Amino acid sequence: MRWFFVVTLIPVVGGAVFFGLSYSHKTARWNTFSDPTTHVVLEYPPSLVSQPITGVDQNDKIIFRAAEPATGNTPVLVTLRYEDGLRVLTNLVKRDLLDILVENSGTMHPERFPGYRKISEQKFERNGKKAAEITFTYQGPAGESIQERFLIIVRDDDLAAYLAAQAKERDFEEINKRYLERIFENVRFE
Repeated sequence: MRWFFVVTLIPVVGGAVFFGLSYSHKTARWNTFSDPTTHVVLEYPPSLVSQPITGVDQNDKIIFRAAEPATGNTPVLVTLRYEDGLRVLTNLVKRDLLDILVENSGTMHPERFPGYRKISEQKFERNGKKAAEITFTYQGPAGESIQERFLIIVRDDDLAAYLAAQAKERDFEEINKRYLERIFENVRFE
């Protein structure tokens, strides 16, 4: 009986070690974006190609943009931007900054995105920082339904970062499982 247990256990342990090494090797190839101004760090897969930041992007404080190349893959767009100088707002309104930003997104998103429909909203803490995530759909320019994850992370009472990822609604869950979950779980301030 003891030999049977050992012989049976060896392939199980070996398989677990192989899977662990394989998974570690697979995820170790992700790229890292780090912004020296905000100290926000973002990990993203090599299938997403970082795009140049334009002057308009800089004015909008977009610091990172990546998309899958148009090679038959499901189109997805990921952007990261920040907003600073928020201390004046929090001192004036005398409310929690995250609450203000979530409330503002609830006003701005319906104006900016035609056919806006909120799916979910949650507040939580990420690495000691207050955060909120809003998931919604809207109608794209060609009439297609687009789904977006929108994350707000407050660094301090003066700066917040916004991570957005969008794709066609019909493809969103597969993309979310493939890599958006990891991107959203690992964005952080250092």
